Amino acid sequence: MTDTVLAHVSRVLAPPDGPAGLSGENLPSRIAAYESDEPAGAAGQWAGQESNRTRMMHVELLISDARDVKRVKNALEARGAFVKPVYAEGPVKVVRTQLDAAGAAALFPGMPVREWSADVERPARRTQDIVAFSLRYFRTHMRDDVDGTVAATVLAALAARIPTKYSVYPPVLLFNNSAERSFTRGEFTRGLETLGVSSTEYYRALLGEFLGASRDRLPMRVVAVNRPIEEADTLRQPHHLDILYRGDSGSDDELWCELRQNGLWQSWNPTRTMFSRGNVKEKARVLDPRAFPDVRANDVVDLYCGIGYFTFSYLARGCRHLFGFELNPWSVAGLWRGHERNGADPEHARTHIYNEDNEASVQRLGQFRQKSMGGELLRIRHINLGLLPSSKQGWPVALSLLREHHDWAACPLATLHVHENVGVAELEDGTFVQGLVEQLAEIEGAWTYAAVHVERIKTFAPGVWHVCVDVDVRSAA
Repeated sequence: MTDTVLAHVSRVLAPPDGPAGLSGENLPSRIAAYESDEPAGAAGQWAGQESNRTRMMHVELLISDARDVKRVKNALEARGAFVKPVYAEGPVKVVRTQLDAAGAAALFPGMPVREWSADVERPARRTQDIVAFSLRYFRTHMRDDVDGTVAATVLAALAARIPTKYSVYPPVLLFNNSAERSFTRGEFTRGLETLGVSSTEYYRALLGEFLGASRDRLPMRVVAVNRPIEEADTLRQPHHLDILYRGDSGSDDELWCELRQNGLWQSWNPTRTMFSRGNVKEKARVLDPRAFPDVRANDVVDLYCGIGYFTFSYLARGCRHLFGFELNPWSVAGLWRGHERNGADPEHARTHIYNEDNEASVQRLGQFRQKSMGGELLRIRHINLGLLPSSKQGWPVALSLLREHHDWAACPLATLHVHENVGVAELEDGTFVQGLVEQLAEIEGAWTYAAVHVERIKTFAPGVWHVCVDVDVRSAA
């Protein structure tokens, strides 16, 4: 098996200091660096690239149990040895590394490996580089009378400001928030004005020409820039979403996005509620009966249900009753839109959503039991606490629900799924998990608690992970 692999060497254009920092001699070559059709390199970041073939002894890991992929990926990322993307060959997941065979054997004893080979090279994904596309667009649409040196300077400045990270949420093309690379930067706006390029026509071209080759079936109408959610906002609303272009005459209230993940539809208004693509793995975990057992025919409480991130997964698993609580009315509206799209409970017989603080959940479940169950206790097998940066407010609420409404005889085990943002140090030394269990025992000392799993969902910030801790709760009696 050959050891020849394709390596990508990226040239990244540094943000210019202005005309004085850029010579006419090197500008054309620096701009041309963005105009390559080569695919993104291992880091997944787009810039101008050259491709070379080089001989390396790096290996791929062959993983037969998909549950091991995340553990392996985390270990590789911690050592800077993970290479995107993970892909499948039949039932086997293939994870590329920057380790040699000896290094892989030391880190993952007994795991099958193979050298990278042209024989197993995945076909390159021919994705357009948005920077290269934009520079070509600016060059062909700028005024004819713009001085060549000025144009070269401005194009280099624009290249350093064009955002490269975005998501396609039909009908919205949504760009990530960035302090340096953003369409909202003054340098970008002034650059277009200098070249005589219409921002409206450029954004229309992004929706059409840039996305159209592979996404012409999607009704793309909006270009927007996302900004961070304010932590103090309990409704988790995107107050700082900037809509740069809209190709229809509708109002913000009429703007609804849809996306299908794990076979389930999500719907939300991006001007009123947030959406986190990174929750897809945790939603998949809820769908896995090995990770979330005993959902079918038992009851679930989702204390921060939002637009139905996890609600729909529980319903798809066949829970008996799903009780969800959410403060934001726009999130509730999105949840019901997604609920109708998924069709798991068309009569709403199993889905009970309350647009209010989860502090009212103890009372609401009591009312439900009296009205619909003749006072019979519930079988609350799972309680989801999916709020960031911390779900601590919901911990005593969850235990109150178990105390007041759970049938321990019929269902002797309940599991809390506690979402938190946690520092790496607290995860590695176990102090966060230990503190969580101790705090739960302080709230309700009559039961036993065991943290049975810690799922690292996504990085929230440098050195901070969004995690879900599964805590099994049993009655001491």
